Amino acid sequence: MPLPRAGDGGENERCVWITFVGVSLAAICNTIWMCYDLDILRPNVFYLIYNEKTRDLMYDARDLISEICKTYGIPNPQIAGIKTKEDDLDQISREIRKILKFETKKGSRIAVDLTPGRKYMTLILAIIAAQFNVDHAFYLHLKDPQYQNELYPRIPQPLQELYDLNRILKEGIGSAFKK
Repeated sequence: MPLPRAGDGGENERCVWITFVGVSLAAICNTIWMCYDLDILRPNVFYLIYNEKTRDLMYDARDLISEICKTYGIPNPQIAGIKTKEDDLDQISREIRKILKFETKKGSRIAVDLTPGRKYMTLILAIIAAQFNVDHAFYLHLKDPQYQNELYPRIPQPLQELYDLNRILKEGIGSAFKK
């Protein structure tokens, strides 16, 4: 059963994407790109959680996400960088909760990307996202590490598997989305 898309319901429909900025542009952007390409989800609001070490990459990710959105018909995505301290778990948790409270009140469809970032950051995001009952918790599995830093179009499709962990947990659907 295909997932409902966002971004087609007019400018007032909010589809939010929350992710960490890790050390790889590919890890930050490939899941978004695959969601657009496979017509799974079309987010139009993005929160990029970064720290001082990943600030420059956040700007690169912002630019690439903007280009991806424009290519797929979202001309003016809202992209916000949220700065945190890498080792301040309380601050990271507070920022995630603040975003989720705000977007939940707005009635937004919310997706989190658990692909990039350090393990403890991803774990915090996954736990808090589950508490807020977000719509999607995506993870992009790359079968061959040789392509780890390649952008989505340069990776053979059979080597990429996109999972919505919420579907696995709630519906028992364990298969990846395929092109």
